[in-house]
Amino acid sequence: MDGNIKFGHGEFFGAIRRKHDISGVALAHRIAAGEVTNHTHDDAHFVWVTGGDYVTTANDISHKDEPVFVYNPVGTAHRDHFAGGRGSFFSISISAERIRHWQEGARLPDAPVHVRGRSARGLARKLMLECWETPDSSLAVESLCLELIGSAGKNAEAITPAMPAWLKRAREKLEEQSTEDISMGGLARGLGVHPVHLTRSFRAFFRCTPGEYLRSVRLERAARFLSRTRRSLAEVALMSGFTDQSHFTRRFARAFGVTPGEYRKLTIM
Repeated sequence: MDGNIKFGHGEFFGAIRRKHDISGVALAHRIAAGEVTNHTHDDAHFVWVTGGDYVTTANDISHKDEPVFVYNPVGTAHRDHFAGGRGSFFSISISAERIRHWQEGARLPDAPVHVRGRSARGLARKLMLECWETPDSSLAVESLCLELIGSAGKNAEAITPAMPAWLKRAREKLEEQSTEDISMGGLARGLGVHPVHLTRSFRAFFRCTPGEYLRSVRLERAARFLSRTRRSLAEVALMSGFTDQSHFTRRFARAFGVTPGEYRKLTIM
């Protein structure tokens, strides 16, 4: 439409509070004020409203009585505002290349939709935490995005009732390669399945995403190093697959309820 503002990858109106771009997925939390002009996006994207009453002209989506979580396909023309003049939102922008690849396993809607359900909003919440905490690998973000696409998409591949051998192998690979930089694409290719099907099946049988499982493996490995060796915390972090000591400390404290140093004092022999 003539006169539209066209936003590139991960771009939106609003002041950025936090932003992280990994593997073709741009995560951002923003504060917005006032009404914006008509615009489009190069990316397909999800918008989860975290504060304020959100109104958009995209497919007349307006929900003041429940949390708003919307999906807009590439090129959706819309104009948005927050009733009351101010609000906040978390956006998940997926590059065109990623969308083309991921949609082979779960077809996303062709028009803007309101994504309903606690599970979908829970995935958005986890992605926002990844954005604020700085992901320890692309796998964590990819896993959550693929699960989100699988839940929002149409005609998703059915999950088999019995655990397939390739899914057991997926778990083994995550354990064997826990200190390496693993991608969902590489993991899925090695197993001969689509990343969306891998993520949905992993959740169904193991109650977590591949990224969450990988993180748990790394944390358990770190716990063993802490209790059985006197290596420095920086060494333990790197040997367990974490990018740096501060990131490792935050993740460890969240999972175990104590810092790595405190854990060592409690468990080392």
